[in-house]
Amino acid sequence: MFKLSLVFFCLLFFSDLYSQNLYPVIIDDEMGYIDSTGKIIIEPKFATDINEFSVQLGNKNFKGFIFNRGCYFKEGLAIARKPIKFLFIVFGYHYGYINQSGEFEFETDNGELEPFSSGMAPMIIHERYIGSGYDYKYGYINKKNEIAIAPRFDYAGPFNDGVALVIKNNNFSYIDTAGRPVLETKYEDAFGKISALLTTAGITPLPRNSKKQKISPREWLLPALEASTVT
Repeated sequence: MFKLSLVFFCLLFFSDLYSQNLYPVIIDDEMGYIDSTGKIIIEPKFATDINEFSVQLGNKNFKGFIFNRGCYFKEGLAIARKPIKFLFIVFGYHYGYINQSGEFEFETDNGELEPFSSGMAPMIIHERYIGSGYDYKYGYINKKNEIAIAPRFDYAGPFNDGVALVIKNNNFSYIDTAGRPVLETKYEDAFGKISALLTTAGITPLPRNSKKQKISPREWLLPALEASTVT
């Protein structure tokens, strides 16, 4: 009973983080979606995408799982893998983004997908073999599977309040939704040097007086920029 309650709590907690109307469930080892009443809206037909965990309470070990964040609908789309199989043999997967009817808006060969934010999602768009391995470049796509920001980054993160963290040539910087840099750095570790970076840029760092205080990147990262700089 505790195990079931723990899984249910994690389902509600993480689903609330993404504010979608449908909730992923697993039935017969396949993933589908239910609404807030428990009614099945999207029949289970997708591969599961979960992280398992365990909790030690006294001398008992309880196991559970949480769905990965891409399973939740964000901006009307969720990441899904649909098995390609004959009888019970799986030969591969269809990767892509599904709508709330359970249909693919578009499919891709790329299995490393990220949720949409600000109408775009980071994706490995360009890759080439250079002898010692593959050279990957990240860019951003829109909801029509068109390139919105050209692939030129070694890493690209999701947008949060109109800005995204990217890495190029081992340097961290922040870009807006047009791909323009809004704050560039000489540091190779944006997380370890962020306070010094912001001070150097004349920006007040994120206050630490309250762990519960929620401040958006626009408030602490870009106060000196015009509102039109980040859309």
